[in-house]
Amino acid sequence: MSSGRPPPGHFTVLYFAAVSTHTARDSESLPAPLPLKSLFAALEERYPGIGEKLLRSCLVTVNLEYVDITAEEEGSGAGVVIQEGDEVALIPPACEVGQGVAIASISDRPGERAEEARRGEGERG
Repeated sequence: MSSGRPPPGHFTVLYFAAVSTHTARDSESLPAPLPLKSLFAALEERYPGIGEKLLRSCLVTVNLEYVDITAEEEGSGAGVVIQEGDEVALIPPACEVGQGVAIASISDRPGERAEEARRGEGERG
């Protein structure tokens, strides 16, 4: 997926998996600057329903650095303003199980962890 350079005064948003399906796009350019805490609201205006369905569970990167968009005052995204030329990626979870989200974990015993997941005994986040 190649986003290219955004036009002057814009940044690029990359959409992955279900977010790409919902928006019917792999990427787009949005006007900069934009406070990171305003990103989801701006996307909800463009794509009604995307926030509740997808964005609340997405990982977010700005220029390949993960940021915490949910904690406005204390997270790594606090005070971040997306600037002209930046690249933001929205990465939904790999899969959803029922109402919760299944998260794979790394273990020094991958076979055991995989067996726990098959039996539904693994940790859930």
